[in-house]
Amino acid sequence: MLPKLFAPFFSSPVYVDVRLTVDANGSVRNANVLTPHLNPALAKAALDSTRQWRFRPAREGDEPVASQVVIRFKLDPHS
Repeated sequence: MLPKLFAPFFSSPVYVDVRLTVDANGSVRNANVLTPHLNPALAKAALDSTRQWRFRPAREGDEPVASQVVIRFKLDPHS
């Protein structure tokens, strides 16, 4: 559920695409919002959230490697 402080920013669901660079340890090293014209407060919330995530890193053979992934958030003010 989204905090009520976001209610003034949108009244219907918003989709936010974020490109993440995940390092060989599974940590997010870079995150960029790809969705154009997004309210800055929503963009910051999406970026702040993703930077806390951990992933199982991609592998080349038996070795973990850095990779990029695009994540789509659905931000719904009614859920």
